[in-house]
Amino acid sequence: MKVSAIFILLTLSTVTYAQNSDYEYCIIWGVASAANDNFTLNLADKILDKKGISLDKVCSTLKQTSYKQGQQWSKGNTTNKDVMQSWFIYQNFRDKVMNKLIDILKL
Repeated sequence: MKVSAIFILLTLSTVTYAQNSDYEYCIIWGVASAANDNFTLNLADKILDKKGISLDKVCSTLKQTSYKQGQQWSKGNTTNKDVMQSWFIYQNFRDKVMNKLIDILKL
């Protein structure tokens, strides 16, 4: 009985729980993939791996949905509220990264 309890506690302590804000990187991954933005896609992928949610079911669903939304945006569908929101999450992240790189590189 004690062994089972210890096993359960160890298992629960190794499970990662993502914060809601972490899931934004799944959206960024999907839109960047649809936009063929390999730099942002690879960066989001590294962040998701670091946070341990890359293979999370919620994240996988968000990646698929936001990929489709990114494709819709690329085709000019800018009136759908969800498509716009995903695109703006991606664009804000991309702008933040680019601005930080410019500051670091003193360009």
